Amino acid sequence: MLRAMRHVSNLGWLVSLCVGALAACSSGGSDDSAVNGTSGSGNGSYAGTASGAASSGGSSNAAGTGTNAAGSVSTGGSAVGSAGSAGFGNPSGGSGTSFGGSFGAGGSGGTTGNAGSAQGGNSNAGSTNGGNTGVAGMSAGGSGPSGGTTGSAGSGQAGTGNTTSPERSGMPIPPTSNVAKPSGTPGNLTVLNWAGFKSAATFTFDDALSSQISNYAALHAPGVPLTFYLVSNNNPTSATWTQAAKDGNELGNHTAHHCHDDGTGCAWGAYAGSLGAELDQCTTHIEQTFGVSTVWTAAAPYGDAGYDTPDSTRFLVNRGVNGGQVGAGTTDTTNAFQLPCHTAQPSEPAATFNAATDSAHSAGKWQIFLIHSLGGDGGYNPVSITDVVGALTHAKSAGDIWADTMVAVGAYWRAQKLVQGVTSTKSGTSQTWTWTLPQHFPPGHY
Repeated sequence: MLRAMRHVSNLGWLVSLCVGALAACSSGGSDDSAVNGTSGSGNGSYAGTASGAASSGGSSNAAGTGTNAAGSVSTGGSAVGSAGSAGFGNPSGGSGTSFGGSFGAGGSGGTTGNAGSAQGGNSNAGSTNGGNTGVAGMSAGGSGPSGGTTGSAGSGQAGTGNTTSPERSGMPIPPTSNVAKPSGTPGNLTVLNWAGFKSAATFTFDDALSSQISNYAALHAPGVPLTFYLVSNNNPTSATWTQAAKDGNELGNHTAHHCHDDGTGCAWGAYAGSLGAELDQCTTHIEQTFGVSTVWTAAAPYGDAGYDTPDSTRFLVNRGVNGGQVGAGTTDTTNAFQLPCHTAQPSEPAATFNAATDSAHSAGKWQIFLIHSLGGDGGYNPVSITDVVGALTHAKSAGDIWADTMVAVGAYWRAQKLVQGVTSTKSGTSQTWTWTLPQHFPPGHY
C-alpha cells in the first residue's frame, strides 16, 4: 500500500526506501524455494533419489534452496527405459545476485539401442537477477550397448532478496548486516534516518581555488561525491569543474565575488550591487559554463546571516561556517539556511577530521566539512591533500556512513522532516499521507 502512494508526490521515494530497507530484515529462504531472504538457508536438503520406471528415464527431486550449490543427482533409469524429453534449462548455471528468476530442468536420457550420452542439464539458478535454486539433472536412461550417463546436479546458487526487483531510488544501498527485524504495528510509516545509514558526512570545498583544481584527481579517487562551492569570478572557466560535475560531484553557489552581506570585503572583483545579484550571477555562470542544469545549494561567504533570506528563495539549503552537527527528523531544529559545519584549520591532520566524523557517527548525525586551500595557492587555512584524502577514505570505509553531496543528504534531511510532520488520513482500510514539496526541491532526484 505504501508504494502506491508514489502518485501523491515526488517524495514517494522516501516510502519506497523505508519499505525496501526494512525488507532486508526478512528471513532466509526455505528448502523448496528462495522466499524473500537476504541469504539462502544452506545446501538443498533433498537431492533427487528416484530411479526410472521400466518405460521411462528416471527423474530427480528438486534441490533445496540456499546460497550454496543445489543437491546431488538422482540415480539413473532402467536399461530398457525409453528416451526422456528434451531438457529446457539453461545449459550452464548462473549465480543469483539480486532478485527473481526461474530454474532450469534436467536433460534427457539416451535413445533406445544406443549409448545414452545426454547429460542432465545443469540448473540455471536464475537470470542475471538471481532466482530459485535449480532442479537436479536427470539420469540418462536407454538400453543397448551401454547405459546412459548420469546427469549432473544443478550448479546454481539461490538468489537473494525479494522475488521482484524494486524501483531504483538512486541513493546508495545501506548496510544490511546487524539490522534489527522491523517491529511495531503494521501500517505505521517510519522514515529511516540518513537513508538507512547510521550517520552522514559531506565534504565541501570553497572558493574554486587552484589547489582544488590541481588536486582534483586525488580528491575524486576515494569515490566520495563532493560539493564544490564556486566563486564564479575565480578560475571561472576551468574544465575541471565540468569534469567534476560529470563525475557526480555537486557545483554549488558561493556568489560571484565573495563579499560580506553588506557588500564589503569582496575577495574577487567588485560587489554586484545586491546579494540577489551576487547569487544570480554565480548561478547563471555555473549553469552556462559547466553544463550544470540547476544549482541546488549555496554557501554564504564568511557565513554571513544576511544571505539566509535571499538563499531561501533560490536554494534548497545554505551552509554556514559555525561549528556543529545536524540531527535527523522533526526533533532537530537546525536552520536549513545556516547549516553548521566543521571548518578545517591550517595543517589539520586526518585524525582530527576523522574524530569529527566518528563523533557524528556515534550521535547518529550529519557532519559537514568546510575545506578551503590544499596548499600553494595562498588560500585560506591550507591543509594537506594527503590528510583530506585520508579523511575521505575513513568516511567511505566505515560502511554505515552516508558520505555524499550537500544536495543529496540535504534533500533527504528536509524531506524526512516534512513527511514525519504529516498526519495521515484514513478512509475505510486505506491510510494516506499527503505533503507539499518545499521550494527548490530537486524533482525526481531520487
